[in-house]
Amino acid sequence: KQSGDEVMDGGLDEGETWTYTASYHVTQQDIDNGFCTNVATGDGDADPDGDGQGDIPVTDDDDETIDATQTPSIAVVKTQVPAGQTYTTVGDVLTYEITLTNDGNVTVYDPAMSDPGADATPAYDSGDDDNDGVLDVGETWVYTAEHTVTQQDLDNGSYYNVATGNGSADTDGDGNGDTPVTDDDDETIGATQTPSIAVVKTAVPPGQTYAAVGDMITYEITLTNDGNVTVYNPTVSDPQATVGPDYQSGDDDNDGVLDVGETWMYTAGYTV
Repeated sequence: KQSGDEVMDGGLDEGETWTYTASYHVTQQDIDNGFCTNVATGDGDADPDGDGQGDIPVTDDDDETIDATQTPSIAVVKTQVPAGQTYTTVGDVLTYEITLTNDGNVTVYDPAMSDPGADATPAYDSGDDDNDGVLDVGETWVYTAEHTVTQQDLDNGSYYNVATGNGSADTDGDGNGDTPVTDDDDETIGATQTPSIAVVKTAVPPGQTYAAVGDMITYEITLTNDGNVTVYNPTVSDPQATVGPDYQSGDDDNDGVLDVGETWMYTAGYTV
Protein backbone atom coordinates (compact mmCIF):
# COMPACT_ATOMS: atom_id res chain seq x y z
CA LYS A 1 0.00 0.00 0.00
CA GLN A 2 1.26 3.43 -0.94
CA SER A 3 -1.44 5.90 0.15
CA GLY A 4 -5.14 6.55 0.77
CA ASP A 5 -5.80 5.85 4.46
CA GLU A 6 -6.23 9.51 5.20
CA VAL A 7 -7.28 9.13 8.86
CA MET A 8 -4.79 6.34 9.45
CA ASP A 9 -7.39 4.12 11.11
CA GLY A 10 -6.74 1.02 9.06
CA GLY A 11 -10.31 1.00 7.81
CA LEU A 12 -11.40 1.69 4.26
CA ASP A 13 -13.79 4.53 4.94
CA GLU A 14 -16.63 5.41 2.61
CA GLY A 15 -15.23 7.34 -0.37
CA GLU A 16 -11.64 6.47 0.43
CA THR A 17 -9.38 5.08 -2.29
CA TRP A 18 -6.30 3.21 -1.26
CA THR A 19 -3.50 2.97 -3.80
CA TYR A 20 -1.19 -0.04 -4.09
CA THR A 21 1.71 -0.79 -6.35
CA ALA A 22 2.80 -4.17 -7.67
CA SER A 23 5.35 -5.57 -10.08
CA TYR A 24 5.61 -8.76 -12.13
CA HIS A 25 8.60 -10.44 -13.69
CA VAL A 26 7.88 -11.48 -17.26
CA THR A 27 8.40 -15.15 -18.22
CA GLN A 28 9.25 -16.66 -21.58
CA GLN A 29 5.69 -17.92 -21.78
CA ASP A 30 4.43 -14.35 -21.46
CA ILE A 31 6.59 -13.30 -24.40
CA ASP A 32 5.47 -16.30 -26.47
CA ASN A 33 1.84 -15.47 -25.62
CA GLY A 34 2.29 -11.96 -26.97
CA PHE A 35 0.67 -10.36 -23.95
CA CYS A 36 0.40 -10.62 -20.19
CA THR A 37 -2.95 -10.41 -18.40
CA ASN A 38 -3.18 -10.47 -14.64
CA VAL A 39 -5.89 -9.81 -12.10
CA ALA A 40 -5.86 -7.83 -8.88
CA THR A 41 -8.43 -8.74 -6.25
CA GLY A 42 -9.55 -6.57 -3.34
CA ASP A 43 -11.19 -8.05 -0.24
CA GLY A 44 -12.58 -6.76 3.03
CA ASP A 45 -15.37 -7.12 5.60
CA ALA A 46 -18.14 -4.51 5.69
CA ASP A 47 -19.57 -3.40 9.06
CA PRO A 48 -23.33 -3.02 8.49
CA ASP A 49 -24.28 -3.08 12.19
CA GLY A 50 -21.84 -0.47 13.43
CA ASP A 51 -20.18 -2.64 16.01
CA GLY A 52 -16.75 -1.83 14.71
CA GLN A 53 -16.32 -5.35 13.39
CA GLY A 54 -16.54 -6.44 9.77
CA ASP A 55 -19.09 -9.19 9.27
CA ILE A 56 -20.04 -9.17 5.55
CA PRO A 57 -17.32 -10.07 3.10
CA VAL A 58 -16.93 -7.75 0.11
CA THR A 59 -14.69 -8.33 -2.89
CA ASP A 60 -13.94 -7.04 -6.35
CA ASP A 61 -11.25 -7.55 -8.97
CA ASP A 62 -9.93 -5.99 -12.12
CA ASP A 63 -7.50 -7.12 -14.79
CA GLU A 64 -4.92 -5.41 -16.96
CA THR A 65 -3.32 -6.62 -20.19
CA ILE A 66 0.10 -5.48 -21.41
CA ASP A 67 1.24 -6.44 -24.87
CA ALA A 68 4.66 -7.90 -25.59
CA THR A 69 6.97 -6.61 -28.30
CA GLN A 70 7.82 -9.85 -30.06
CA THR A 71 10.90 -10.16 -32.29
CA PRO A 72 10.92 -13.69 -33.73
CA SER A 73 14.31 -14.23 -35.36
CA ILE A 74 17.05 -16.77 -36.04
CA ALA A 75 20.62 -16.25 -37.22
CA VAL A 76 22.75 -18.63 -39.30
CA VAL A 77 26.55 -18.44 -39.45
CA LYS A 78 28.46 -20.78 -41.77
CA THR A 79 32.23 -21.06 -41.34
CA GLN A 80 34.92 -23.25 -42.83
CA VAL A 81 36.49 -25.24 -40.01
CA PRO A 82 39.43 -25.37 -39.88
CA ALA A 83 39.95 -21.89 -41.28
CA GLY A 84 42.08 -21.23 -44.35
CA GLN A 85 41.10 -24.35 -46.28
CA THR A 86 41.90 -24.74 -49.96
CA TYR A 87 41.61 -27.64 -52.37
CA THR A 88 43.73 -29.02 -55.17
CA THR A 89 42.28 -32.37 -56.18
CA VAL A 90 38.97 -33.96 -57.06
CA GLY A 91 37.82 -35.81 -53.96
CA ASP A 92 39.24 -33.34 -51.45
CA VAL A 93 36.74 -32.84 -48.63
CA LEU A 94 35.80 -29.35 -47.42
CA THR A 95 34.45 -29.15 -43.86
CA TYR A 96 32.14 -26.58 -42.32
CA GLU A 97 30.59 -25.58 -39.01
CA ILE A 98 27.14 -24.02 -39.12
CA THR A 99 25.46 -22.37 -36.14
CA LEU A 100 21.75 -21.68 -35.72
CA THR A 101 20.96 -19.14 -33.00
CA ASN A 102 17.64 -17.92 -31.65
CA ASP A 103 18.58 -14.25 -31.52
CA GLY A 104 15.01 -13.07 -31.11
CA ASN A 105 12.81 -13.22 -28.01
CA VAL A 106 10.29 -15.88 -29.03
CA THR A 107 10.64 -19.66 -28.76
CA VAL A 108 11.27 -21.38 -32.12
CA TYR A 109 9.88 -24.83 -32.89
CA ASP A 110 10.94 -27.33 -35.57
CA PRO A 111 14.41 -25.87 -36.18
CA ALA A 112 16.09 -27.30 -39.28
CA MET A 113 19.26 -26.72 -41.29
CA SER A 114 19.78 -27.33 -45.01
CA ASP A 115 22.75 -26.97 -47.34
CA PRO A 116 22.10 -28.14 -50.91
CA GLY A 117 25.81 -28.03 -51.71
CA ALA A 118 26.79 -30.35 -48.87
CA ASP A 119 27.24 -34.09 -49.38
CA ALA A 120 24.40 -34.70 -46.91
CA THR A 121 22.02 -32.79 -44.68
CA PRO A 122 24.07 -30.90 -42.07
CA ALA A 123 24.47 -33.03 -38.98
CA TYR A 124 23.36 -31.65 -35.59
CA ASP A 125 26.25 -31.65 -33.13
CA SER A 126 25.28 -29.78 -29.97
CA GLY A 127 23.44 -26.85 -28.42
CA ASP A 128 20.01 -28.13 -27.32
CA ASP A 129 20.96 -27.83 -23.67
CA ASP A 130 17.63 -29.02 -22.25
CA ASN A 131 17.11 -31.68 -24.93
CA ASP A 132 13.58 -30.52 -25.72
CA GLY A 133 14.01 -30.24 -29.49
CA VAL A 134 13.10 -26.56 -29.29
CA LEU A 135 15.38 -23.66 -30.17
CA ASP A 136 15.01 -21.64 -27.00
CA VAL A 137 15.74 -17.93 -26.86
CA GLY A 138 19.50 -17.46 -26.70
CA GLU A 139 20.33 -21.05 -27.64
CA THR A 140 22.87 -21.77 -30.38
CA TRP A 141 22.78 -25.12 -32.13
CA VAL A 142 25.92 -26.33 -33.90
CA TYR A 143 25.88 -28.38 -37.11
CA THR A 144 28.66 -29.82 -39.25
CA ALA A 145 28.70 -30.37 -43.01
CA GLU A 146 31.07 -31.58 -45.73
CA HIS A 147 31.46 -31.11 -49.46
CA THR A 148 33.51 -33.38 -51.69
CA VAL A 149 35.34 -31.41 -54.38
CA THR A 150 34.44 -32.01 -58.04
CA GLN A 151 36.36 -31.14 -61.19
CA GLN A 152 33.88 -28.33 -61.78
CA ASP A 153 34.82 -26.86 -58.38
CA LEU A 154 38.48 -26.87 -59.44
CA ASP A 155 37.70 -25.31 -62.80
CA ASN A 156 35.60 -22.64 -61.08
CA GLY A 157 38.53 -21.65 -58.88
CA SER A 158 36.41 -21.51 -55.75
CA TYR A 159 33.51 -23.27 -54.09
CA TYR A 160 30.55 -21.22 -52.85
CA ASN A 161 27.56 -22.63 -51.06
CA VAL A 162 24.79 -21.48 -48.76
CA ALA A 163 23.35 -22.94 -45.56
CA THR A 164 19.77 -22.07 -44.63
CA GLY A 165 18.12 -22.34 -41.24
CA ASN A 166 14.36 -22.52 -40.76
CA GLY A 167 11.91 -22.78 -37.92
CA SER A 168 8.51 -21.65 -36.64
CA ALA A 169 8.22 -19.07 -33.89
CA ASP A 170 5.45 -19.50 -31.33
CA THR A 171 3.80 -16.07 -31.25
CA ASP A 172 0.54 -17.13 -29.60
CA GLY A 173 1.96 -19.22 -26.77
CA ASP A 174 0.17 -22.46 -27.65
CA GLY A 175 3.37 -24.52 -27.78
CA ASN A 176 3.38 -24.74 -31.56
CA GLY A 177 5.22 -22.70 -34.15
CA ASP A 178 3.02 -20.41 -36.20
CA THR A 179 5.34 -17.76 -37.65
CA PRO A 180 8.06 -18.90 -40.10
CA VAL A 181 11.58 -17.63 -39.42
CA THR A 182 14.57 -18.15 -41.67
CA ASP A 183 18.12 -17.00 -42.24
CA ASP A 184 21.06 -18.09 -44.35
CA ASP A 185 24.80 -17.61 -44.64
CA ASP A 186 27.32 -18.49 -47.32
CA GLU A 187 30.97 -19.48 -47.36
CA THR A 188 33.51 -19.48 -50.19
CA ILE A 189 36.66 -21.61 -50.25
CA GLY A 190 39.28 -20.96 -52.92
CA ALA A 191 40.96 -23.59 -55.06
CA THR A 192 44.68 -23.84 -55.62
CA GLN A 193 44.70 -24.16 -59.40
CA THR A 194 47.71 -25.50 -61.32
CA PRO A 195 46.82 -25.29 -65.02
CA SER A 196 49.49 -27.23 -66.95
CA ILE A 197 50.10 -29.48 -69.94
CA ALA A 198 53.12 -31.66 -70.75
CA VAL A 199 54.37 -32.59 -74.24
CA VAL A 200 56.67 -35.54 -74.84
CA LYS A 201 58.02 -36.22 -78.35
CA THR A 202 59.69 -39.56 -79.01
CA ALA A 203 61.10 -41.28 -82.09
CA VAL A 204 59.00 -44.39 -82.58
CA PRO A 205 60.27 -46.96 -83.13
CA PRO A 206 63.31 -46.05 -81.05
CA GLY A 207 66.81 -46.22 -82.47
CA GLN A 208 65.91 -44.81 -85.87
CA THR A 209 68.59 -43.42 -88.16
CA TYR A 210 68.60 -42.12 -91.71
CA ALA A 211 70.99 -42.49 -94.62
CA ALA A 212 69.39 -40.96 -97.71
CA VAL A 213 67.27 -38.07 -98.85
CA GLY A 214 63.65 -39.12 -98.67
CA ASP A 215 64.02 -41.37 -95.63
CA MET A 216 61.08 -40.93 -93.23
CA ILE A 217 61.57 -40.42 -89.50
CA THR A 218 58.45 -41.19 -87.44
CA TYR A 219 57.48 -39.79 -84.07
CA GLU A 220 54.96 -40.25 -81.30
CA ILE A 221 53.89 -37.10 -79.45
CA THR A 222 51.87 -37.18 -76.23
CA LEU A 223 49.92 -34.29 -74.77
CA THR A 224 49.04 -34.73 -71.09
CA ASN A 225 46.97 -32.57 -68.76
CA ASP A 226 49.27 -32.83 -65.75
CA GLY A 227 47.65 -29.93 -63.92
CA ASN A 228 44.36 -29.90 -62.06
CA VAL A 229 42.25 -27.74 -64.39
CA THR A 230 40.38 -28.83 -67.51
CA VAL A 231 42.02 -27.72 -70.79
CA TYR A 232 39.91 -26.76 -73.80
CA ASN A 233 40.91 -26.53 -77.46
CA PRO A 234 44.00 -28.74 -77.16
CA THR A 235 46.30 -28.75 -80.18
CA VAL A 236 49.76 -30.03 -81.07
CA SER A 237 51.87 -28.46 -83.78
CA ASP A 238 55.23 -29.44 -85.28
CA PRO A 239 56.30 -27.00 -88.02
CA GLN A 240 59.15 -29.28 -89.14
CA ALA A 241 56.97 -32.36 -89.56
CA THR A 242 56.22 -33.42 -93.12
CA VAL A 243 53.22 -35.44 -91.97
CA GLY A 244 50.98 -34.63 -89.00
CA PRO A 245 50.87 -34.34 -86.13
CA ASP A 246 47.74 -36.50 -86.37
CA TYR A 247 45.57 -37.32 -83.32
CA GLN A 248 45.42 -41.06 -82.60
CA SER A 249 43.84 -41.69 -79.21
CA GLY A 250 43.38 -40.58 -75.62
CA ASP A 251 40.10 -38.63 -75.51
CA ASP A 252 38.43 -41.36 -73.49
CA ASP A 253 35.06 -39.64 -73.14
CA ASN A 254 35.09 -38.19 -76.68
CA ASP A 255 34.27 -34.69 -75.48
CA GLY A 256 37.08 -32.88 -77.30
CA VAL A 257 38.41 -31.64 -73.97
CA LEU A 258 41.77 -32.54 -72.40
CA ASP A 259 40.56 -33.65 -69.00
CA VAL A 260 42.79 -33.67 -65.96
CA GLY A 261 45.00 -36.74 -66.16
CA GLU A 262 44.19 -37.52 -69.80
CA THR A 263 47.00 -38.17 -72.29
CA TRP A 264 46.32 -37.71 -75.97
CA MET A 265 48.63 -39.38 -78.47
CA TYR A 266 49.63 -37.98 -81.88
CA THR A 267 51.88 -39.28 -84.64
CA ALA A 268 54.08 -37.25 -87.00
CA GLY A 269 56.69 -37.89 -89.66
CA TYR A 270 59.59 -36.02 -91.23
CA THR A 271 61.05 -36.62 -94.66
CA VAL A 272 64.79 -36.26 -94.68
